[in-house]
Amino acid sequence: MGALFRHLGAAYIYIYHNPRKDADGAVRVEARPLCNVTRYVTPYELLLALFASALRLKLSLKAALAMRSWANTA
Repeated sequence: MGALFRHLGAAYIYIYHNPRKDADGAVRVEARPLCNVTRYVTPYELLLALFASALRLKLSLKAALAMRSWANTA
């Protein structure tokens, strides 16, 4: 499914902070499907692709935060 997501360019990741609704330091991450994507994949396939993308993003952020805390202690 990850290959399908990459090849179709099914969505783009939108990261932002809403100062009226979000706490300090919080960000929102949305995956916004591109138009006509559902012509090529079912909504369920799109959901799976976006979920896999969210898991990869979570792992990347976790690794970046771990490296940042390690750099601060060294």
